Amino acid sequence: LFTGTPCQVAGLIAYLREKPDNLFCVDFICRGVASPLLWDNYLQTMQKKYKSDISFVKFKNKTYGYHATTMKVDFQNGKTYK
Repeated sequence: LFTGTPCQVAGLIAYLREKPDNLFCVDFICRGVASPLLWDNYLQTMQKKYKSDISFVKFKNKTYGYHATTMKVDFQNGKTYK
């Protein structure tokens, strides 16, 4: 049994080259993962906006608790975006 997001299930099957009869895959609804191209564009935009390279990104940051998740981006110049 393998569980994961739809892209993880597809990646596993692509890696195996075919789905074995004894492999059961369960995918769950993904809350939306950005494409690599979109993510790269976002990072470049943020670096231009803050005039610094990014040093750290944390998804589901809990600065404001567990009911209001945020993304935290730290820059090399000491600035932070939440």
